[in-house]
Amino acid sequence: MKRFYYLLLLLFVAGGVASCEKDYQPQRQPAPEPEVQMSAEERAMLGLWTRSVESEGYYGAIYGAMRQDAELRLYEEGRGQMLQEFYTDGVLSSWSRGALSYRIEDGILYIGGPHGEDVIAWNYTLLGDTLTLTTDSEGEVIKWSFTRTEDADDRLVGCWDAATVDASGNRVERHYKFATPTYGDVYEMVYDQRGVCIDTRFLYDFRYTISGDRIQFKKLVGGTDGVIFNKYFRLEGTKLYLRDKANGEEVMYSNFYEENGLPFRP
Repeated sequence: MKRFYYLLLLLFVAGGVASCEKDYQPQRQPAPEPEVQMSAEERAMLGLWTRSVESEGYYGAIYGAMRQDAELRLYEEGRGQMLQEFYTDGVLSSWSRGALSYRIEDGILYIGGPHGEDVIAWNYTLLGDTLTLTTDSEGEVIKWSFTRTEDADDRLVGCWDAATVDASGNRVERHYKFATPTYGDVYEMVYDQRGVCIDTRFLYDFRYTISGDRIQFKKLVGGTDGVIFNKYFRLEGTKLYLRDKANGEEVMYSNFYEENGLPFRP
């Protein structure tokens, strides 16, 4: 059982910031992606699936009420995203998130890491809005049930960056990566005056919701209920303008991927 959860966490561990890095050299435009042929069975699996399970048990040496929340998103082209959050007595204990790959063969759903590694085979049933996955781990049957869920506002999905110059003359880019309509992360990349990346600083994971022109961020911090703060935004094409107050000064962030015709693959 412990090995199964180790593999599961390995699949969905945060993918870091490499997927959002970019080179300041001119980018070649990618060839058009081939049209994906999907069966009706595969198309029925697309979208957002969620689950929340409560129990009692130990987290490390602490005994308490446990809750596991999960968001599973399956996209076309055999790719997806998953977020798992673990709570003890209502307080966030840990979380994991990241990209995944999947395929359906002979009635079996295979889910692995983003490059097809560490694959786990799942038997599945899809009845209405319920997706049930089962697998065998060291002789023990694991069963997970997900519910089809309408996804949130996806206007901000993408990677947005703005640059400043520090006291040493280095270019510092802050990136807001909205990986899905509900969560993402913030990080910085530092480039010297030659344009060489000399440092990458991960800042935090977050959840977010959009209400009007306001984004409510919930910074994921273990041992807390999360740190909540707001930003106000204005979206114009490939530019995202953020401000700390409703009438505050705007900072412009650019969507590099959309501006260069590149697919966003968080």
